Amino acid sequence: MMFSPKRDAPLTNSCVASIKGSILEIQDLNLQDNKTSHYVKQCEWEDLLDAAYDAAIDPASAEIFDGLYTPKRLQGMLKKLLIMSVAKDFLNLTYTNSQKSLPGAIDEILIDLPGGKEWEEGK
Repeated sequence: MMFSPKRDAPLTNSCVASIKGSILEIQDLNLQDNKTSHYVKQCEWEDLLDAAYDAAIDPASAEIFDGLYTPKRLQGMLKKLLIMSVAKDFLNLTYTNSQKSLPGAIDEILIDLPGGKEWEEGK
């Protein structure tokens, strides 16, 4: 479980669309013009993800639960290592899937997230 102050937030269609759109865009932007090389290699994401995580805490604290939690409190509630692991799983898909098969591969990871099975079943 990545986050659970009282209960996990549901996985919504809006959230899924945002995740899919972002991963597809990363795949597109990371592929060099020769269509065989990548700007960021699979082993180079750690520092980039770490910086992105830190930069996301303040805006996230303002967005979730109507800004109920301060950035410091929110950071203490999150499981950073798990979040980073899931992010790497998504990014790794961009190296092993075509643009056509990537959305389905993303769904497979989403289903395993909190609220993912309910999202898949349309609940």
